[in-house]
Amino acid sequence: MPILPKPTMRLSRPIAILFCPLLGLSANAAPKKFASEVITKETPGHQVEIEIDITGAKQLVLEVTDGGDSAYDWADWVEPRLVAADGTERSLTELKWISATNGTHVGKNHGQGPLLVDGKPVAKGIGTHATSLIVYKLPAGYTLFRAHGGLDTEATKQKNSRGSVQFRAYTDPKVSALPPLDVTLPDGFHAERLYDVNISTQGSWVALGVDGKGRLIASDRLGPLYRIVLPPAGAKNTLPEVEKLLVEVGQANGLLEAFGSLYVMGIGSGKWKGKSGLFRLTDTTNDDHYDKVEHLMSVRVGSDHHGHAIILNPDKDRLVMLCGNSTDMPDQIATRHLRGQSEDHLLPRSTYYGHNTNRMAPGGFVVSCRPDGTDRRILCAGFRNPYDLAYNGEGELFTFDADMEYDVGAPWYRPTRVNHCVSGGEFGWRFGAGKWPNWYPDTAGTTIDIGRGSPTGVIFGYGAKFPAKYQQALYVLDWTYGKIYAVHLKSDGATYTGEFETFLSGRGLPVSDIVIGHDRAMYFITGGRRSKSTLVRVTYEGSESTIPYTYPSRLTTITEQKGRELRQVRRRLETLH
Repeated sequence: MPILPKPTMRLSRPIAILFCPLLGLSANAAPKKFASEVITKETPGHQVEIEIDITGAKQLVLEVTDGGDSAYDWADWVEPRLVAADGTERSLTELKWISATNGTHVGKNHGQGPLLVDGKPVAKGIGTHATSLIVYKLPAGYTLFRAHGGLDTEATKQKNSRGSVQFRAYTDPKVSALPPLDVTLPDGFHAERLYDVNISTQGSWVALGVDGKGRLIASDRLGPLYRIVLPPAGAKNTLPEVEKLLVEVGQANGLLEAFGSLYVMGIGSGKWKGKSGLFRLTDTTNDDHYDKVEHLMSVRVGSDHHGHAIILNPDKDRLVMLCGNSTDMPDQIATRHLRGQSEDHLLPRSTYYGHNTNRMAPGGFVVSCRPDGTDRRILCAGFRNPYDLAYNGEGELFTFDADMEYDVGAPWYRPTRVNHCVSGGEFGWRFGAGKWPNWYPDTAGTTIDIGRGSPTGVIFGYGAKFPAKYQQALYVLDWTYGKIYAVHLKSDGATYTGEFETFLSGRGLPVSDIVIGHDRAMYFITGGRRSKSTLVRVTYEGSESTIPYTYPSRLTTITEQKGRELRQVRRRLETLH
């Protein structure tokens, strides 16, 4: 028998009052989209009532998202039905969907067992798992969609179950029912959730780039590339258009459009199966699709400690790439770094059982090459595992390197830190107790220590429609603690020091990569290690001037001007490397 009594034709007044303010509608107006509260095993009955106006609609989209994690998120659409104006009902289970994610079943739960909510059987329903998306073509003549959304008993009965889901329904696939993003930002800034990635069909995104037409390119850590047409600023509740790119390259950690091509630090498939590293994708037929793939440089990609970001050098004639400490240097290489390197460590480290034990120097490194992958040069090395890097307006290069969590409390522990990537620099990563402290005379050392965390994306704010202070800032992302730091650099001899502030923070926000768009907004994504991915746009709506910042030809203070002169001397000396 049904889990719940047949509801009346209208929502009760308390339910209408609860949801209408959220949707900005009066109590007598029917919504075209619906977003429930987050349902957990503490929710009475483990379910929530759902109703949405479908008058004149051609499609119905049913979506289940997780409430912050994807553990035990078995969800059921209970007694889903279409209601006509005369009260006639038709079960949605009688219709065939246009599309549905894997693990969605009619009359069964996600594991293809019986549908149960709060221990009670469901007569007619659809079982799935967050995140999921089901799309139906609607027959004519119906005005309402009704259902209950609940956590399946298979989820709630699990020991230590953390199941939490949210149900959404909408009639236009381009209209989002996304809730606002709960983050903290400086005054005047606004963060807009643009898109929640369906982990079942689109994976977990880790890399982000911008193509020549201002569209974003993203990569699933374990899957394909996606192209994203952004909704215009101010277009409320409008989803981006997301298109999977049909190329035999993916699983990328780095993306860059340059020299008329898209460069990918990724893994090949199909014809390119077994190849990894630097690929070049080109549209040779001008049909807006990449049809030519070239493998330019072999670099290991796959682990979090392999090949990472790709950027363009200040002269815009070379590619610059970053690799973590599990990556072997490419062949055919020239280097400004130490040759014939030996660790010269006096005491044995055989009792150390940390990550990358017995992995010898040089650790992570920066390598550059020509647009065709030739003329390969190592710029600097000695990093643990930075993910991204960026040039400032003076042409100085920076990255954000990782700490080693096993070393916390040990004398050789080094926190996450911003590093100035100078030519020939050695930054002293060694496994275990062998790490070089800053006072070693032959290490480039730290620029700014940040603290514990897991570094991901890095970018300067140049081009963003932000106040000048934030256009000049270096933004570094911390995946573990869900933070974006704004680093404000200042001269210190031929290098820099500085200070940092938390620019953005939020719970359950594993920030992975960041770009400045052609529209002068900041965009970042969350994701990685199968965590939930969300695309977010950050804009400034305050009263300060947002005139585009131009790197000054002459600095205002004596200290800054002297620092620039010393850096110019240093760079002239570096040409001898």
